[in-house]
Amino acid sequence: MNMDWEIPEDYIEVVKSGVFDARWYVNQSSLDSSDYLDALEHFMEIGWKNGLDPSIHFNTNFYLETNKDVYFANVNPLVHYLKFGWAEGRLPTPGFAAPKQSNFIPNINPLIVKIALEISFRTSASGQNSSRSFNLPSLHERAEKPEISEPPIQPIRTVAFYLPQYHPIKENDEWWGVNFTDWVNVRRGEPQFRGHYQPHIPAELGYYDLTDSQVMKRQIDLAQNHGVNAFCFYVYWFGGKRLLEKPVDLFVSNPELKQDFVVCWANENWTRAWDGSESSVLISQNHSDADDIDFIENMAPYLRDPRYMRVKGHPLLLVYRPGLLPDPIATANRWRQWCRSNGVGEIALGYVQSFHDGDPSNFGFDYAIEFPPGTIKLPNITDRARVDEQHKGNVYDWTALVKRSEEYSNPGYSLFRGACPSWDNSVRRPFGGEVLVGSTPDLFRQWLINAGYDTVARFSDPSERIVFINAWNEWAEGCHLEPDEKYGYQWLHAVRDMQTIIGLSS
Repeated sequence: MNMDWEIPEDYIEVVKSGVFDARWYVNQSSLDSSDYLDALEHFMEIGWKNGLDPSIHFNTNFYLETNKDVYFANVNPLVHYLKFGWAEGRLPTPGFAAPKQSNFIPNINPLIVKIALEISFRTSASGQNSSRSFNLPSLHERAEKPEISEPPIQPIRTVAFYLPQYHPIKENDEWWGVNFTDWVNVRRGEPQFRGHYQPHIPAELGYYDLTDSQVMKRQIDLAQNHGVNAFCFYVYWFGGKRLLEKPVDLFVSNPELKQDFVVCWANENWTRAWDGSESSVLISQNHSDADDIDFIENMAPYLRDPRYMRVKGHPLLLVYRPGLLPDPIATANRWRQWCRSNGVGEIALGYVQSFHDGDPSNFGFDYAIEFPPGTIKLPNITDRARVDEQHKGNVYDWTALVKRSEEYSNPGYSLFRGACPSWDNSVRRPFGGEVLVGSTPDLFRQWLINAGYDTVARFSDPSERIVFINAWNEWAEGCHLEPDEKYGYQWLHAVRDMQTIIGLSS
């Protein structure tokens, strides 16, 4: 091919659509090349005339046979479809059904939406499932303009709650046994009724130890490759004593870890709730005016970190249960004043709707964060789930959360939406606990998309367009984006798909 060849406009249209799959095309043609542009040129000039398809997403002969005007005009059927056909209601393949997401995106080709959801253009770029190596950058190298457009800028920031309970500490050794971590609970999972998904077995990352720096590096790679923009680390502070602080401190001490982050103070007493003895306190909170200052002073290095997540330019500090503070408004005022006087500047305060809901101003805070299932009422389907007699907990319908997202009500205050891929804490309370059933990656994707559109509609400031996910790695609550043996990477794919879909419409 002539190295000075100018790429025609139609070629660029096809490339930007994502419909052309070079590897797939070469495998079904006689072309012997590992060059993307060679494959593209072959289809555009020769292949379609011989009835070859650009990918599994477009049927050349079907389009020509069902659209005689295109056939007699002797024009490339894919180019016609991309420019005119889709808007005229013509189908790219027999029985093509537009994905449900297309209903939310006016004036966007439904086939492009479908391909974005299936991530076919991403898997082509990463070289997965291929026996040939394609030089995809060749298109950029051979033409200064126009270039292939980059993936859409993410209009939503997704934040996943991050549990640090995966490394031994002295206190847990004393309370629960030597080398206790949450993996001990996870490993003992077993089905407690028909259709109950247990155990949850981690796939790629295995039963990791968070003191291994390579683990967090890989977690961040997975997060960034799938549109998870930030981690929300739980911090445990008890009147000046920190527990499980090592993971977040290792993260902060390594500037090469480029993930954004935020912290949430899990301000409860620690009890023996995992074995049902909630009245047995292991370590208690010690709230006081002085403790408020000690706490914010301890958090300040995080708030000053350039990776720390900011809203309207202010670092966002979360509290899990502000209702447990003796006077949350007074605490909020102390924190704000200390930050103003000590170089942090203005801060934004948010609370998690785990046990409380309503206007954050009731606590002197700025934002509320949905934390499903949290305070959301769900249908109890314990009887319909045919729970075995040995199971003493309740079973709820997870799908009601998705249905709720289809018609969000306006909360009347600043609320960040939240979503959870699933929920099941039965491994912490054998033959008890709460189990949500009915979750699937497809429904989770739809929930995230609904949350994303609601967020864009309610917040004009891009820094406030945030969706929280419960959680990145709550394995003992059956609530994790990290890959497991049953679903693999599908929960992560759902996040990435949401980012792509919202990006296409923005």
